[in-house]
Amino acid sequence: MRKVWYPPVPDTNGTEDTQARPAGAEAPSAKAVEAAQGAAARHRARTTAADERPGAEAAMGWVGTGE
Repeated sequence: MRKVWYPPVPDTNGTEDTQARPAGAEAPSAKAVEAAQGAAARHRARTTAADERPGAEAAMGWVGTGE
């Protein structure tokens, strides 16, 4: 499937969406937005915790880069 980029559109609270909604599409409900934000926060917490484990840099190949 080919991905199509839509230019950002102003949102009701003054921020901009990353993609415009197609004509006739409804805005996501507050409950759906809250659930998505919660999932993103949990993902960040897991990945941050994984990055802080001993040996995480070696496991990700970040050791020996000369920096």
